[in-house]
Amino acid sequence: MAKQNEQRLSMKGLKLKGKKFELGKKTKVLGIVRIFVVILVFEVFYMARKKMREHINLTSVAVLDIARAYVDMAIDRQGDVYILSADLGVVKKEKGKEPQTWAFDTPKSAIAVTKNSILVTSGTGSFRRIDKKTGKQEEVVVEGFTELRGMATDDKDRIYMSDTNKNRIVVLKEDGEIKNIFGDESGKEMLLRPCHIACDNKYIYVMNAGMRRINKYTLNGKFKRSWAYLWEKDSVENIAVDFNGHLYVNDHLHSRVWIFSTDGKMIGTCNKDARGVFEFIAPGGIADDKNGYIYVASHWIGKFEPFD
Repeated sequence: MAKQNEQRLSMKGLKLKGKKFELGKKTKVLGIVRIFVVILVFEVFYMARKKMREHINLTSVAVLDIARAYVDMAIDRQGDVYILSADLGVVKKEKGKEPQTWAFDTPKSAIAVTKNSILVTSGTGSFRRIDKKTGKQEEVVVEGFTELRGMATDDKDRIYMSDTNKNRIVVLKEDGEIKNIFGDESGKEMLLRPCHIACDNKYIYVMNAGMRRINKYTLNGKFKRSWAYLWEKDSVENIAVDFNGHLYVNDHLHSRVWIFSTDGKMIGTCNKDARGVFEFIAPGGIADDKNGYIYVASHWIGKFEPFD
């Protein structure tokens, strides 16, 4: 009886050892497979990033200005360029004419233009309105707001401004009358420290700095989608959108421009002119005109052919 028990125990031990051996073998195989999969995924990701980061052909066609403290810029329907400079105020570049300047001492955050006006935010609860014809300046106070930073306009002269302090977007008329407020939702739609804004007359795009995301809305404030970006939250200086479905983001700290589709697909980056004439050094303002040309303000302002 004792011998039978010993035999049974020894058999169980052999079985257990066999199972342990089989499990150990499977674990090693699974480990090797996992390593192979990780390497494969890394290779695919690396090749995709490498391909994505191939130089994008933004080809320069003109230089508008050199050596200014650029903050932002905007282009009106006639193609005139308005440059917001920290030391000069607003400089208008009109083809075939001498530059025109409107000087003022208040802080400068963003610029936008309507049919009749130049609009400048100062990061406070008001914005400066400059009449294009007369040059008359007035300060427009927006009641209940304390930190208006980013700004864009649409073809109906509605003004979209980011209320950075209260995490929302406000839609205004030129006289400061509030028409709509949106963006103060929760979850993936939540805005946290919104700053720069771009508009393509169908949607507005908001740099959601506190969440490191870009939010896309209809013009009446309906949330459409949101996507993450990978750079530091303080490195983005400005954004622009063209009418060919491209969104441009100035990466000030890394001296490059990121290019997305307007649905959030990463297309690539650019850090210099395709002809090798310019390099983007801490780019600030960026804008596009109705013909698709892209304007980038670095230590100069360059005009570039439409991105295809």
